[in-house]
Amino acid sequence: MVRIMALLVAIALFASLPLVGAAHVVYVFEGSDFAYVNSAHTLVTVCDMETDGNGAYARYTRSGTSVISRIDDPNGSSAGCGQTNPIYSILALQVCEDVAFQPDPCSAWASA
Repeated sequence: MVRIMALLVAIALFASLPLVGAAHVVYVFEGSDFAYVNSAHTLVTVCDMETDGNGAYARYTRSGTSVISRIDDPNGSSAGCGQTNPIYSILALQVCEDVAFQPDPCSAWASA
């Protein structure tokens, strides 16, 4: 009887866990710069956190198109971040540092 009760409790606890794929925020980092997609997967934010003279930007893909879009942090490392308008479902994103005359270092692409 004790084993049956323990099994029932374990099943109840397992059933109460969030489902895989439930809404979640996804962050990506390149050094101290970062970008994230909100839990609804409709908004991308990018923040330049390094006072190095290099800007930060995020690239992202969204449902319904194969285009890779870009959003910049418009004020560099000053307070505030760049943000898209709420749009179609974001599928993936990465953050990059805009380095003049060199390849831009970027995070790996992350699925949203």
